[in-house]
Amino acid sequence: MKIVKITLRNGFVPRRDDAREILMDAFFRLPRPIDPSCGEWIPSIDLYETENEMILVVEAAGITLETLAVVLDGRYLSVSGTRSLPGGEERKLFHRIEIEYGRFDRLVALPSTPDPERMNARYENGFLVVKIGKKSPPSSRSISIKTEE
Repeated sequence: MKIVKITLRNGFVPRRDDAREILMDAFFRLPRPIDPSCGEWIPSIDLYETENEMILVVEAAGITLETLAVVLDGRYLSVSGTRSLPGGEERKLFHRIEIEYGRFDRLVALPSTPDPERMNARYENGFLVVKIGKKSPPSSRSISIKTEE
């Protein structure tokens, strides 16, 4: 049997008792898309709608409000920000790093036409909640048809 040394992308070399957890993560953890345009990591989101609005919930624990940005462009909502390592870069001896840090950019296609005038965002309990009102669909109208005389 050949012994293979596992080195993760951040240079962390796991101990022997971590090997089982690494294998379990490799097989059972949901993969995240790798897209360089998304930044260094991708936060999880929920997007749902009610009768009058669409609600986007972004998992944003540890992200400072100064780095968060929300931009509506047509039917696309862009959310970006940065999560910094607590205590700065001084701490070098990590035993486990599972929280993702760095910049992220997330572009979400909205299911309905948004009303930019009815949009707000709030940060609560580690979640960014963005509410966007829906534009009313154009009402139907019938017209009379005239004939030439």
